[in-house]
Amino acid sequence: MRVHCVVRRAWGVGLVALLASTLATAEQGDRLIRGGGFALTDQAGRAVTDHDFRGQFMLIYFGYTHCPDVCPTGLSVMTQAMQALGDASQSVQPLFITFDPKRDTVSVLADYMPHFHPRFLGLTGSKEQVFAAANAYGVEISATYAANTPGIDYSMNHSAFTYLVGPDGRLRSMYREGIDGETMAAAIRRHLGK
Repeated sequence: MRVHCVVRRAWGVGLVALLASTLATAEQGDRLIRGGGFALTDQAGRAVTDHDFRGQFMLIYFGYTHCPDVCPTGLSVMTQAMQALGDASQSVQPLFITFDPKRDTVSVLADYMPHFHPRFLGLTGSKEQVFAAANAYGVEISATYAANTPGIDYSMNHSAFTYLVGPDGRLRSMYREGIDGETMAAAIRRHLGK
């Protein structure tokens, strides 16, 4: 009986350790199959593509400005990671890509992005453009409409990963919701080699 308890306890501790490690990152080196190009518009109204950021790392988060909690938290964690990277952050371009272009216009992003790291760029585009980018990264999105104002008042349910893309445009790592800024910075630093 005692042996079974010890085995169960050891198995339970191992499972908790495994879950904790996967909570922080979903890293598989260069074998990650998600990711891809995009052609969008930044918060200053400039057309940008993923090729504009070649030669530096991109730290990408998909969300929307009307999100009450998950998105601002994710962007705050990215801000903390950028600050923790110090001078090494110059090699990383943080990007927020909206999947709600109906409400997240260029001017809305211009007002929203200064609440986070000063180097953050907010990107929007047509519905087709933003969904093509989100689909390339496997972002899961669904809208929930208010009963009294269908089609007008809505929230969006979505997966909440932060993606690290290398200077070559290949996805290097995915960071799960719940990671803290210091842990994210340490993981990014390993990819930077600094």
